[in-house]
Amino acid sequence: MAGTLEFISKHRVTPNTSILDVDNIFTDGYENYVLVMNNWTTYGSTQTSIYLRMINTSGTAISSNYKRTQQRLYAHGSSTLSVDQSATFINLAPCDRDDETVSGVGRLYSPKSSTRPTLFIGEFRAEWGGGFQGYKSKGAHAVHEEARGFRLYEPNTRPFASGSVSVYGEK
Repeated sequence: MAGTLEFISKHRVTPNTSILDVDNIFTDGYENYVLVMNNWTTYGSTQTSIYLRMINTSGTAISSNYKRTQQRLYAHGSSTLSVDQSATFINLAPCDRDDETVSGVGRLYSPKSSTRPTLFIGEFRAEWGGGFQGYKSKGAHAVHEEARGFRLYEPNTRPFASGSVSVYGEK
């Protein structure tokens, strides 16, 4: 049946690290994948973000050829839209200290294909700056390159305190 999700694995952040690699996860058995992220937090009190990069078949996180947009819907201020046509990552959502968590769901389309670009669409909820925020993130690894996994990381030396990602394959 089209659209059926099958649980593949769950991965937890190792506290005090800035990278979570989910490697060797993509197979020929699934075309698309769903990522369910829960309770991501960081140490410290300065905002950072959760970024995504694809991992190529050699095991290297790919750091070029991304395009991304992110719509920020602030409950306590003005909403914004950012676009980057030559990005080095896909921005998922901001992340902050342990009392301000990030959770959400994203889809990766065709990451194992070497004939199509990988697309990502996600929706996240964050508590930050005294209010709730919603994020709609879209991105593409804009070259035709097979990926075997993905990396979630924060770029500002604000290590993760907690967080998990469950991966589902879509039939």
